[in-house]
Amino acid sequence: MKKYIFIILVIFQSCYTVKKAQKQVIKADLTYPEMFTNYVVKAYPIKDSIIEKIKIVKGKDIIKFDTIKEIDCDSIVSDTIIDNKVLIRYKTIFRTDTVQTTKEVFKENTSRVKNLNLVVKRLTEEKNQLQKYKNYFIGIIVIISIFIILKFL
Repeated sequence: MKKYIFIILVIFQSCYTVKKAQKQVIKADLTYPEMFTNYVVKAYPIKDSIIEKIKIVKGKDIIKFDTIKEIDCDSIVSDTIIDNKVLIRYKTIFRTDTVQTTKEVFKENTSRVKNLNLVVKRLTEEKNQLQKYKNYFIGIIVIISIFIILKFL
């Protein structure tokens, strides 16, 4: 009987639980804070992400009218012809657009990202497991319903 109790105690002592891990992390932080922070900084560095946004702001149109007077030409179609001399009016349109660039720097905690990735991985595994159980359950229901139908026929 004592052997069985000893074996059970050894088995349960060797289990490494989340609570034990938390106690060890807190103990390491309290006794050796420099070593603990150095390890955390090396294992999970802060990642800088720079996002550059370019915005174009359209300016107002500036219209300038100008005239060329007294050009001697017969083949030009123009606004006004006076004594075989052409009077041409033309306009030039100027527009000044402004380009604005903004840079946003995001500091990302890589330990948080890794933790969230692990949570996502665990949840997808649980979802796949539940999907497998759902398929088993549907199969069992189909088999039971077939047996019930065959019994009453």
